[in-house]
Amino acid sequence: MVYYTLADFLHRIGRIAESDEVQKQASVMPAVAECFPNKTEEMMVLQHAIERHPEQAKAYYYLGNFCYSKRLYKDARLLWEQSAEKDGSFPTVWRNLALVYYNKTGNKQQALASMERAFSLDMTDARVFMELYQLYKKLGYDYETRLNLLQQHIVLVEQRDDMMVEYVQLLNQTGKYRQALETTMSRHFHPWEGGEGKITTQYKLSLRALARQAELSGDCNEALELLKR
Repeated sequence: MVYYTLADFLHRIGRIAESDEVQKQASVMPAVAECFPNKTEEMMVLQHAIERHPEQAKAYYYLGNFCYSKRLYKDARLLWEQSAEKDGSFPTVWRNLALVYYNKTGNKQQALASMERAFSLDMTDARVFMELYQLYKKLGYDYETRLNLLQQHIVLVEQRDDMMVEYVQLLNQTGKYRQALETTMSRHFHPWEGGEGKITTQYKLSLRALARQAELSGDCNEALELLKR
């Protein structure tokens, strides 16, 4: 935003060539999470940037973020679509489009295609992978399909406690109780808001299921020990 703003000032005082050079620099700066326009002045700067250089994708992306935060969802969608059309290699704009398609237009298949594209453009992003998984879950993908997905990207899963809880839950749901218990005990889980009781629930479920199996096989002592745990 510093470069976009400087380009705007230079243009207003007639230093057009310098303004164009600075805006080019603005358009290639990394879109880090800390950059999130939220002031009216920033909105105006971005609008002017688009008017002067409509071929540059990032200004549309940032202005779309501004609009979405102000609940101007249709405007945000149109701006992100224009950004993606001008530069289809930026994963975050596809991720944002997936959210607006699912949450605001109800277009689930378009949301899925956009989120899958976002992840394909950066397969190291654990957050986008988590959001893709959540979308698969909302769309009703079965346990085995989702478990296979997590196993294929286990390095990303291990980066997040919430995804590890999902992994353990799927192991339990597919009858892999011993593996679920071992996975639970191999990790130190940190409490987070909204996650209260999730891993302890899976821990107890694994133990009860294993106790039932031990009881059915005639090993009541083992079953008793598991139930005591």
